[in-house]
Amino acid sequence: MRDLILTFGVSLLGLLALRFPFVGVYICSWLALMNPHRLTYGFAQELPFNMVVAVVTLLGCVFSDEKSKFIVTVLSILLAAFAIWITLTTVLAPVPEATTPLWDKNIKTMALLFMVMALITNRIKLHGLVWIIVISLGYYGIKGGG
Repeated sequence: MRDLILTFGVSLLGLLALRFPFVGVYICSWLALMNPHRLTYGFAQELPFNMVVAVVTLLGCVFSDEKSKFIVTVLSILLAAFAIWITLTTVLAPVPEATTPLWDKNIKTMALLFMVMALITNRIKLHGLVWIIVISLGYYGIKGGG
């Protein structure tokens, strides 16, 4: 039952992310921090929800009326250079098969970071993202600390 509820909820929110891409950033952050699919016991445990939402968010960026305002700053240039450096060192590693899973995890995190930098453009959206982070981490704080 949890699987169906989660799949249905993420699907509905994914459709919302097509219209408003910043919602996709919210969903990706929630899925990455809270891992709600790990609280299920069936088919949803292995579904790549975050990848699907990321693709839908990128499609939303392409087709949305609201244009993202990615501002090139020193930080964004340094992060892009770091991503290139991680990729280069992974490819040139003595045993690339051993480093590829770590590269995959880090590049996904940086992709989410670049989506946040491009789509969270005002104070209201930032407050929404902060609340998503607080609720996602607070859930486990209450569940485990209580």
